[in-house]
Amino acid sequence: MESLTNKGYTCYEEVYAVDDEGTARYANIIAFKPNSNEAYIIDPTVRYEVNDPNQAELIHQEKCAIYNKCISALISAWR
Repeated sequence: MESLTNKGYTCYEEVYAVDDEGTARYANIIAFKPNSNEAYIIDPTVRYEVNDPNQAELIHQEKCAIYNKCISALISAWR
């Protein structure tokens, strides 16, 4: 997180949100620049169970499926 704050981002850890299906979620890090309309949900997952060359893309797709359903709640909470 320090590298993000050094670049001017405001960061919050373990941000609570309820997704569109009513499931409670915690985003590891929410990062945004002040006065910006963009924010980043960061979930630094490292898995060692599988030696799959496509692992990074599969995890990215999995996390997008989880956190895309939280965007409306996060926008409402942070506006």
